Amino acid sequence: MGWARYFGGQKRERSHDWLYLLSRWGRSGRQDHPLFRERKGCDRHRSPRWLRIRDNRTPRAVAVAAPLLTVPVLREHFSSISAARPGRDVRSRRQKRVPESFLLDFPLGLPGVGEQQAIAAFLDRKTAAIDALIAKKERLIELLQEKRQALITQAVTKGLDPTVPMKDSGSAELGSVPTHWGLSRIRYEVKLVSKGTTPSTVGRDLATTGIRFVKAENIADGEIRENPEFFIDGETDRILARSRLNASDILIVIAGATTGKSAVLPERLLPSNTNQAVCFIRLKDPERAHFVRTFLSTAYVQDLVWLVAVQAAQPNLSMESVRNLPMLVPPRAEVVAIVAFIQGAEGQSRRTIHAIEHQVQKLREYRQALITAAVTGQIDVSAETSEAA
Repeated sequence: MGWARYFGGQKRERSHDWLYLLSRWGRSGRQDHPLFRERKGCDRHRSPRWLRIRDNRTPRAVAVAAPLLTVPVLREHFSSISAARPGRDVRSRRQKRVPESFLLDFPLGLPGVGEQQAIAAFLDRKTAAIDALIAKKERLIELLQEKRQALITQAVTKGLDPTVPMKDSGSAELGSVPTHWGLSRIRYEVKLVSKGTTPSTVGRDLATTGIRFVKAENIADGEIRENPEFFIDGETDRILARSRLNASDILIVIAGATTGKSAVLPERLLPSNTNQAVCFIRLKDPERAHFVRTFLSTAYVQDLVWLVAVQAAQPNLSMESVRNLPMLVPPRAEVVAIVAFIQGAEGQSRRTIHAIEHQVQKLREYRQALITAAVTGQIDVSAETSEAA
């Protein structure tokens, strides 16, 4: 016979117990999130509210019972129950909480031992096959990303014509470059290298609308993402006029975990300003912006960035270090051709990767639907098990 028991935090669960998190404290906990422990010697849990479910007939049956509380209709019911009863404890004042009385009185129906074992065997077999397929597709995504980066690196360091004469770049990591390309540094090819300011340092705050305020979290995958959105008002923008951005400015993250990430500001996002964690490079020739940004994203330059980044409480890249970064200078006509090639390669790769990611999402949804159907009796697993045998 199965049983359920409510208990508080700092308890050690037994082997084969299944735990249901009743409330969320901090970032690590997730409500409506089951934990099934099949190993002995499980660690203590810091979360204060758990429901322990145990079946004395067969420990494996607990794995069949666990998904029952995760089917969509019950998850929605738990959310409505918890939303109507906010936590009273100071630490969990803003966290949802499912009252223990609700779960203790919740009817938990378990099938016979034989059927439990059949369901468990069915789910083990089916989910293992789905998980293997997901892993293959995720590996394919990694390979496509590596191929895309290799093509881009080749284009911005060797050019598009493999027959042109080459010369030594002076760097073993960079290798040879086309003879007719110039070797330079950022400082010699720019009008301005600067960074932004945090509004609070001048006694101002962010606004809900107004001038777009680009932060480090907006720079990812070579693009400036519009979400999350940050704004400053016109007066703050006037005070911070030194860091007003222009179209084709190259923005580089210079502080934090994403140091070195970069993107080119498109004209559609103007007017814009930025903060102290973002540096902007304004080239003498804005037509080269996408080429330079792509070169800055290569492993060669990224290794240099992290080599010179000051490692304090968080990584930090100085303006002088940015100015000293290397820069290749092909003829302008060649830059245009290389940028067009890169944009075409990136577009095709992203479309392919997006399609595979969509397939992975569908497989995950199918996996959850299969589990729900199996543990709620919508599938005759005995027939499936017999066919598999």
